[in-house]
Amino acid sequence: MTTTTHPSVPVPAGTTADDWQRGDPMPYRFVFGANRGITDHTVCISTASVQWADDSIDDGQIEAPSASFLNGDTEVISGLNSDQLRELAALILEAADELDRWVAR
Repeated sequence: MTTTTHPSVPVPAGTTADDWQRGDPMPYRFVFGANRGITDHTVCISTASVQWADDSIDDGQIEAPSASFLNGDTEVISGLNSDQLRELAALILEAADELDRWVAR
């Protein structure tokens, strides 16, 4: 894909973004929220979405806003103690709130 620029479109607060891509119905880019990690464990939560050149967030035409769980080099999240589970639960709610804010823009 060829990239293009739209300097007048800000990224949502607290995010970073890839380069603009040509798309239908208009150019778009991927935006990424902060990785949220928990104490003394490798698991983290990452949020991402597609932002259109009109400043809207994709509703699922390309990719709906979503959260991913990352755990270093493994796919299984294990070995969490009760404090870490509570911290993870709080981060999941924080990530869900972030996705809701993006869509409400």
